[in-house]
Amino acid sequence: MPMDHIEVIYFHKDQISCDVDAMVHTLTPQEFERHERLAFPHLKRDWILSRGGLRILLGNILAQDPASLHFEKNRYSKPRLKGSELQFNVSHSGDYIVYAFTQHRELGIDIEKTTPNFASHRLATRYFSEAECQSLNNLTEKEFSRAFYAIWSRKEAYIKAIGMGLSADLKAFSVDHQSSRQSFESPTLCMEALHLAEGYASAICYHGETQLPITIRKLTSLAAPMLRTASLT
Repeated sequence: MPMDHIEVIYFHKDQISCDVDAMVHTLTPQEFERHERLAFPHLKRDWILSRGGLRILLGNILAQDPASLHFEKNRYSKPRLKGSELQFNVSHSGDYIVYAFTQHRELGIDIEKTTPNFASHRLATRYFSEAECQSLNNLTEKEFSRAFYAIWSRKEAYIKAIGMGLSADLKAFSVDHQSSRQSFESPTLCMEALHLAEGYASAICYHGETQLPITIRKLTSLAAPMLRTASLT
């Protein structure tokens, strides 16, 4: 994959054609244990689709067996691929799972199902910066919900890109819900809103001074040509 390119891949969980049983065998014993601890069948399937899907996509990009890939975590528990410059991030909400891949530049992606009854000024005051809260004033209910989720998804993408997740101070930076693109100086980041599905807000954020071309692909099938069964014991 070229270094000046970001690939965003996503799918609808109920519309993707895949062999879930085969995907289980891409998981490590630790990943399989986590899958087994989940209480409900739909959560188990979602975990397999998310983690197994990540392994298959990485394996196809790198031309490696998905089961052979090893992950490590930074101090804030953000996963990365061990021994590779390929950067990735994953997000899921509602019916969708979305992945982002690029070389060398750390990145974060987020997707949020827009549930109008969830968006509120109380949550905005708790998690958004003063400038972001002010930008939400004097909006209609529909405008407020759209702006709320635009801010929420962009802040999530930002804190994932800097590798801190929810350890970051959400009030320490501001995103602009009225602009589809935004840049930051400290740290040096680029952000872009994505439009993946009706009823969802999404954004991507990545390190660097210049915007990168972004390719977006919606999958209808997920397969691993190099799939090999891994031991779960």
